[in-house]
Amino acid sequence: MQNPSLSQAKLPIVLPEHKLPLIIATVLASLCSIICILYVLYAQPVLPIFYSLASASAQLAPKYWLLLLPGISVTMLFVHASIARAFQTYSPLIVRLFLWVTVLLQVALLLAAVRIISITL
Repeated sequence: MQNPSLSQAKLPIVLPEHKLPLIIATVLASLCSIICILYVLYAQPVLPIFYSLASASAQLAPKYWLLLLPGISVTMLFVHASIARAFQTYSPLIVRLFLWVTVLLQVALLLAAVRIISITL
C-alpha cells in the first residue's frame, strides 16, 4: 500500500502566476528599505514624520521613526506571502488579487517614505 503523502503531488512554493506580484513587491520593499536606511544615516536628528498634523511641534519625531515604514513593508511582505502560500490551493484568483493588493500597499509605503524624505531635502 502506498503512503498517501507520497501519492499527492507537492505544490511548488510559489505558483508561476503568483511570481510576478511577489517579485514586484519584494523589489519595492527592498527599495523602500534601502532608501530609508541610507537617508537615516545622513538625516537631521528630527524629521517631520507626522507632517499632516496641525501642530508644528507634533509633526517632528526622531529620525529613527522613518525606519518604521520599511519595517512595516517587509513584515507585510512576509505575512502576505505566507498567507498566499497557505491559500494557493483554494482559489488562485483570490490569491492573485491579494498579491496585487500587496503590491499596491508596497507602492503606498514607498511613496510615503519618498514624501517624508522630499520634505526634508
